[in-house]
Amino acid sequence: MPLDTAVVRRVLQHRTVRFLIVAGALVGGYAAYGVLTAPERITPALEQILARGGYADIAVVLPFKPEQFHLTLFQQVGTVRGVKDTTVLIGRVPVEDVRRLAEYYWITKIEPLSAVSSAVRRPRAAAPCA
Repeated sequence: MPLDTAVVRRVLQHRTVRFLIVAGALVGGYAAYGVLTAPERITPALEQILARGGYADIAVVLPFKPEQFHLTLFQQVGTVRGVKDTTVLIGRVPVEDVRRLAEYYWITKIEPLSAVSSAVRRPRAAAPCA
């Protein structure tokens, strides 16, 4: 049963249909952008670790200081070990979740935790008083 072009044209002229087409294109474009640019956010050193499978300890670099929303999202995929300026340190993240995190446009870079752990030192406990 062939489609009548007049019916198709009339449906496409409806405001609701136009809105749905534009909204679908925007959502699809956002998702496509994340998938296409995700590999750029994962450093080569981390890519080698991810190739082994299992879990990875990562440092997620943001272009801003993380807020509660971001920390809650990171806690859903691993153990948040700390925050240093704009970098969130996360442990035991499954490989597939690292790749999924890389799809967020607001993440600048994801690297191995070992790459930044030497730069992030925890304060030592004060010596006991004698």
